[in-house]
Amino acid sequence: MFLIYFATNVLVVLGLDLLLESLEVTGLAAAFWFVLLLSALNTFVAPVIKFFAFPINFLTLGLFNTLLNLAVIALSVQVIDGVSVKGQGLASFLVIIIIALSFSVAHGIVGHREEKKRTGS
Repeated sequence: MFLIYFATNVLVVLGLDLLLESLEVTGLAAAFWFVLLLSALNTFVAPVIKFFAFPINFLTLGLFNTLLNLAVIALSVQVIDGVSVKGQGLASFLVIIIIALSFSVAHGIVGHREEKKRTGS
């Protein structure tokens, strides 16, 4: 299941590279490392940060959680050399939001298909 999500995310990153002028991915290897780093951060680092940020998250009714997710994506973009976001300010923020939304939609589609396979519907 993880491999399907991983491959889907790599394809999403490559597809967004074709669709968005502000996002530049140098190739399949860069997309692979970007998704790998993002997955590792979401698995190991983000839960710890979210645990300690619970009071702020509670007060903002969960909106702070969205900012944390966007920060993890922005950190991944900064660390991986082959992935970059052109522009500054609002333009780069919108690209990061589009990446997050695309991952969410892809996970929803893949997860829905996997659930149908398990239940036989």
